[in-house]
Amino acid sequence: MRCVRVLLVLVILTLIVTGCDSRTLPTGSTSPDTVTLKLSRGDFPVLVYNPKGKLKGTVVFGSGDGGWKIWEERACRSLALEGWCVIGWDCREYASDQFPAYDAVILGKDLQTMASAGIGSRTRGNFLIYGGYSTGAEQSVAGVAWILSQRVVRETLPTGLLLVAPGQRGRYGITDSDLLGITPQGSGSFAIADLALNLGDLAVVQIHGTFDPLDSTEWLGSSSSHHGLHRVFEINGEGHFFGDADANLQETLCQAVNWLVSQPAPINPKTR
Repeated sequence: MRCVRVLLVLVILTLIVTGCDSRTLPTGSTSPDTVTLKLSRGDFPVLVYNPKGKLKGTVVFGSGDGGWKIWEERACRSLALEGWCVIGWDCREYASDQFPAYDAVILGKDLQTMASAGIGSRTRGNFLIYGGYSTGAEQSVAGVAWILSQRVVRETLPTGLLLVAPGQRGRYGITDSDLLGITPQGSGSFAIADLALNLGDLAVVQIHGTFDPLDSTEWLGSSSSHHGLHRVFEINGEGHFFGDADANLQETLCQAVNWLVSQPAPINPKTR
């Protein structure tokens, strides 16, 4: 079974390398600005996608473990076209050996700093969404779970979580086995379900491909885990890469974030 999974991942990695050219980026979208932030472990660059039209709020979006590629570029540009200021961060770079090891505390604080880059010195809308793709989705759950366990600055409290294809487990960092698609285990790893209770009543949306062998939706709706409003957007026939974030994924992503902000405010007192 493991051999089959590794072979599947190698095929997927080949598809990543071939990539897509810039002509397939969302029509009308613009390039992001690069902003260097002072995070807990040193200077770190993020990509700021300025919104088109009326500003809705800020989305802090983490990449997959392969780094920032056409997938993330398409996804974030599509959200910007919908009126969101998107702060994109590279999970592969964040886990680089050039930085010391990190944990939930460091991750949570750094996500708040990233959110502040979107909020800036002027109003950035009423909503703040944390989320990401694959590894970025797992990291967002861990970071937000810590944020909600603290008495933190109101402006960096989340409105909801926007998750695309997270696995059952994540890790504070990235190992070679993680890159092969093997479920993170051992030192520094965590189970999404174990963190879910810390999310309180925060609204969560997850995008899931029905042919995705790496994604899991089991943690949502479990009586022993997440208690908040949630919804799964299924895309039939799609695997983990959703056609490199094709038009169908982009449309679903915008539907998902709009669903999040249409929900009543969380009743968890830590999010008031």
